[in-house]
Amino acid sequence: MRGNKWLEGALGKMPSAASRLARRAATSVSLIAAVAVTLFSMPSTTVAQQGTVSGTVVSDGSLRPLAGAQVVAEGTGLGTIADANGRFMITGLSGSEVTLQVQMIGYQTATETVPIGTNDVRIELSQSAIALDEVVVTGTAGGQQRRAIGNSIATVAVEEIAETAPVKTMQDLINGRAPGVVIMPGTGQIGSGSRIRIRGTSTFSLSSDPLIYVDGVRVNNETGSGISAQAFGSGVVSRLNDFDPSQIASIEILKGPAAATLYGTEAARGVINIITKKGTPGGHRFSLTVTQGINTFDDAIDRMPVNYWRDPDGEVHALNVTELRNEMGQPLFETGRIQQYSLNVSGGNEDVRYFVAADVNDDKGVEVTNFRDSYSGRANISVSPAENFDIGVNTGYVHSTTGLSCEGG
Repeated sequence: MRGNKWLEGALGKMPSAASRLARRAATSVSLIAAVAVTLFSMPSTTVAQQGTVSGTVVSDGSLRPLAGAQVVAEGTGLGTIADANGRFMITGLSGSEVTLQVQMIGYQTATETVPIGTNDVRIELSQSAIALDEVVVTGTAGGQQRRAIGNSIATVAVEEIAETAPVKTMQDLINGRAPGVVIMPGTGQIGSGSRIRIRGTSTFSLSSDPLIYVDGVRVNNETGSGISAQAFGSGVVSRLNDFDPSQIASIEILKGPAAATLYGTEAARGVINIITKKGTPGGHRFSLTVTQGINTFDDAIDRMPVNYWRDPDGEVHALNVTELRNEMGQPLFETGRIQQYSLNVSGGNEDVRYFVAADVNDDKGVEVTNFRDSYSGRANISVSPAENFDIGVNTGYVHSTTGLSCEGG
């Protein structure tokens, strides 16, 4: 105030024109100062709105809100946790856009870049299996942690193997992938299988074939053979190969006599647990596999032995049965066709999940009596009417007819 009075006094002594100009300059300076003070004192509402990002975190497919998801703005150190409705808000951001990283146990990490100031961001997380304490299927109700039981267990991840290696039979899945399990090769005939021994031969008087369970239900594990002549028999037919690998999720093999505490004395020779595929939430998924091929026996006439015989006059004759049958129009060997078709459909949502599969095989061998015709179907459905309550139905059917030719005698 004292400065203003001095300025007015000084102006009073100046000429009138100069006095008016000086008064206008003084008024402009005062106005600029007032505007500057007002701007500095205003709340930063506009800046706060530009530095905020908010939205919702939901589950992929079901769009269910994910409470507790961690949302972090990359490179800023700012973050928050989604509330019970999946909502989140991050404030104090700067710049034009920000990259959000969202994490939650049991789901895959997701990142999304959004403009700063957006308030309707929706980030969807896909479910992902996590490796905690491994759980295996046993003879008791429910699952058990591997470390809580005393049995030696080998696990074969069928779905992972099928993605990287061609698999035709169940025995192909097990062979070389489970320690202590030996696949004893059979013949090359269509429909023939191999004998399975877990940790060697466990008995001299009973069958050494392991027990087979499918989703906790025991199935026929007997091995059969074809016709016999002069003490020579045909190859072995294994019940394990009745199952289509495309319908299997995993296989667990229990080894050692300790398994008998769960499955009885017969389990001393081992147990093979087959776990079939189940439906998963998230739309419909189709899988179709078609296999076509042929079996041939090249140069059969020269490769088959020639029989010699002497007639009553003492003359020696040669007889090639393969050549003779060809001349008669009834060949011993032919080109066998392999046809295999497999189709499965799965899907559902958080409340209802399903899996349906069918498999057809029509295989012919090089010998006219060797063939395998089979078809199978499997279906399961799971219903979750409440959070901690599930209902499941699983059914399967297998029909197989195998013809083996005599290999000796």
